[in-house]
Amino acid sequence: MSNIIKYIRNKFNIIPNAPYKPEIKDQKKIYNNTVSSKKPNNSVAPNISITYKKILELYKIKSINDMTDFINNTINENCIHYYDVNKFLLITHNNDNTNIMPFALINRVFIAWIRENINILKTHNNSIINMCYNLIVLTLTPNFMEESKLKTHIDAYIKYWFDKKDQDDFDLNLIKDMNIYFNKKFRN
Repeated sequence: MSNIIKYIRNKFNIIPNAPYKPEIKDQKKIYNNTVSSKKPNNSVAPNISITYKKILELYKIKSINDMTDFINNTINENCIHYYDVNKFLLITHNNDNTNIMPFALINRVFIAWIRENINILKTHNNSIINMCYNLIVLTLTPNFMEESKLKTHIDAYIKYWFDKKDQDDFDLNLIKDMNIYFNKKFRN
């Protein structure tokens, strides 16, 4: 018998081959190492693991054209709400639409697409400049910068960003990083 098993048996007074009987103290049962007279409420949610591929399959995104169409259609058909980190509504776009869509949802799908295609995008990142422009405009105040100048800065930032990122980075959020950079660099 290993030393670990001996240690556990001695530490917890376990008798080999004895039937398990839960300890009862004053008619209170022990649940999750706490004494309670109530039954647990089974409110623990199961672990759900949704891969980036599953997110893209859910929105039927298989190519760069599908991603571009998803972004453009979502922006055109919905009122986009952009919130800051404290969940305060900062900017809305397309207020005439009744469908409200949080910017975070569009960005989450975009992040999933970047994660799945990061190795290709490192060498062919010119293809996402227009997508990034359409998304970053949603996070910046109106008339932040003229379109051509903003696209030039987006192009430079995308090249810089892809050089320093890889697929295993935990915080892989191009639009958030770009927004922080633009607000630091170009705000008065």
